[in-house]
Amino acid sequence: MAVKRIAVFVVGLAIGAAVTFGIISFLQYTSQDPLLLQKFGPLNFILASVMFGAIAVIYLDAVLKTDILR
Repeated sequence: MAVKRIAVFVVGLAIGAAVTFGIISFLQYTSQDPLLLQKFGPLNFILASVMFGAIAVIYLDAVLKTDILR
């Protein structure tokens, strides 16, 4: 069960980073500003990734029944 819980956190954070990177890439593609990713900043990227990752962890916890959030 501990391995399953660790996997939920790792996959959730990876999903959060992927979603954040996807949103920034989409905005950079549609924007005329080529420096959008640098202006967003690493701290904002980390915070957004953690927030999207938390949503993914909640969803994965419910689907995989790891009972992290009892």
